[in-house]
Amino acid sequence: MKKQHVQLSPFDREYLETLTRQGEQTAIAYRRALALLEMDRSIILV
Repeated sequence: MKKQHVQLSPFDREYLETLTRQGEQTAIAYRRALALLEMDRSIILV
């Protein structure tokens, strides 16, 4: 499996963190936001 390298801007990171804290989005949107944040932090999802 290839590693995905993501570098979010500070604005994007803050937006995604807010999105995951609110809890009003669908499950798929939450998982995608969480995956982007983890890739930005170089954490691999298992």
